[in-house]
Amino acid sequence: MEVPEPAGSIQSNASDLAKWLLFQLNNKNVNGKPLVSARNLEAMHTPQIVTPMDSVDRIQFPETNQMSYGMGWEIQDHFGHLLLQHGGAIDGFRCHFTLVPKSRLGIVLLCNLHQTRMNIALSNNLLEMLLGLPHRDWNKIVGEADQRDIADSEQSKCEKEKRRHPDTRPSRELAGYTGVYKHPAYGTVRITLEDSQLIWHWEGWRAALEHYHYDTFTLPIEKMGEPLVVFTLDAKGAVARMKVLGEMGVEFKRSR
Repeated sequence: MEVPEPAGSIQSNASDLAKWLLFQLNNKNVNGKPLVSARNLEAMHTPQIVTPMDSVDRIQFPETNQMSYGMGWEIQDHFGHLLLQHGGAIDGFRCHFTLVPKSRLGIVLLCNLHQTRMNIALSNNLLEMLLGLPHRDWNKIVGEADQRDIADSEQSKCEKEKRRHPDTRPSRELAGYTGVYKHPAYGTVRITLEDSQLIWHWEGWRAALEHYHYDTFTLPIEKMGEPLVVFTLDAKGAVARMKVLGEMGVEFKRSR
């Protein structure tokens, strides 16, 4: 990694992570003192936000009725069991955690691939064996979810192109869109002009915006879903706001 990050900089192993899962399940004291209060640990494991299930989720989790997000945990029902899961990936590898609190069961998977859902298939296969659940071909199920994800992505791209108005121009000269845009939760985005292109700077992300139509541009960052970025002008014709569509769905206010 070129730049240290809070989660990606942690180096661990299966043995240490298993101890961490035991802590999550039992909240044991360390050196006679609790690391987290029972109340706060319970809050971490309690649904805070309902997560809508899309077509891919419904294929991938056929026995799940509801998904929610706690504090760092995806929470769902699975064949009548409550599951808490969390995964993360960096180029080349992926980790995946599964907790079944009532059964005092924890699974940690360390995989040497990152652009894959194999961690879901493997975790669910292990849950079958350890909990005596009905057998399902999880490799096939996850493969179908992959295919649906690809099909949905292609359909989304086609619909995006249908909505596009070609041969249009931005309302302002490109320099008029440069500046600093802020959001209280998402921080600061800087838009600069380099070689006649608007450049997006946010955290570790940097990319050249591509004109889509009118005052809308495409942000070509695959990991962000290549969202549309819409600039809004005020009554005086100055750019005042910038909204990032797609999963991010956040509007930044121009500060200067």
